[in-house]
Amino acid sequence: MDAALGIDIAKDKFDVVLLQHGQQSHKVFKNHLQGFQRLQAWLLKQGVKQLHACLEATGTYGEGLGEYLQQQGYMISLINPARSKTFGTSRLSRNKTDKVDAHSIALFCQTQSPEPRFGSISRTARTPGICETWLLSVFDTAGEMFLNV
Repeated sequence: MDAALGIDIAKDKFDVVLLQHGQQSHKVFKNHLQGFQRLQAWLLKQGVKQLHACLEATGTYGEGLGEYLQQQGYMISLINPARSKTFGTSRLSRNKTDKVDAHSIALFCQTQSPEPRFGSISRTARTPGICETWLLSVFDTAGEMFLNV
């Protein structure tokens, strides 16, 4: 892959660190369509042709950006925050800033090459995860047991 992009996402903004050709660049953008478009313009200015972008699966704040980057043809990976944190800790990173987090995510993306995974999560109807499915089955079983008494 030509470049790795680590994204630390928040409600109103996102920090990115681009790792490319042994260099790193940092930038902050607003978390809305105009910010996504500015990121795309910045990536083109940096000479990025192929990109693997990684962001943590920490809620819905990254949905719009992830979908936008996918539409631009980039590879996107949604990563488990625990894996990212463990990776950062293993590098003895003591500072905790958005820039440091974005850098750690970019390094994780570059060195671990997580599978491209990004799907839109509907706010009204999303597929339950493993834990949710297990809890639902427990509640269903408990409900059946209660009704059959």
